[in-house]
Amino acid sequence: MKSKILITSILSILLTAACKKDTKEGNHKPETDTEAPLITFLAPDTATHYLSGSTMPISVKVEDNDEIHEIHLNVVNTSRNDSVMLHVHQHSHGQVAMLDTSFFIPDLGMHQDYELRVTASDHNSNESEKTLHKHIHM
Repeated sequence: MKSKILITSILSILLTAACKKDTKEGNHKPETDTEAPLITFLAPDTATHYLSGSTMPISVKVEDNDEIHEIHLNVVNTSRNDSVMLHVHQHSHGQVAMLDTSFFIPDLGMHQDYELRVTASDHNSNESEKTLHKHIHM
């Protein structure tokens, strides 16, 4: 009976030590990760033109060598004092994450310029940002 308790205690200690081996201050991130996530716009593409009153699909792929933590998308109307027209936040724990949404372009009676701004960070606070510009016709 004493030998079973001793073996169970030793296994518990070894498993606990193994779980903490590659962590920094109890977090699940490797200390050596300095690589920021990679952001790729899949939609809209640069060749497609949109009109006021239409819907623009937005698809973003984010990849990281370790784990993604957060993705933020802001659709900003740069023709109107940098008004944020849409904000999407996504929390993730994978190496690859997809953010898929759409934006209805309001008819403001004039041409408009928008920026799609994506910021992504990993669990080591490495951060990257990517911007796509779109001109909207009346």
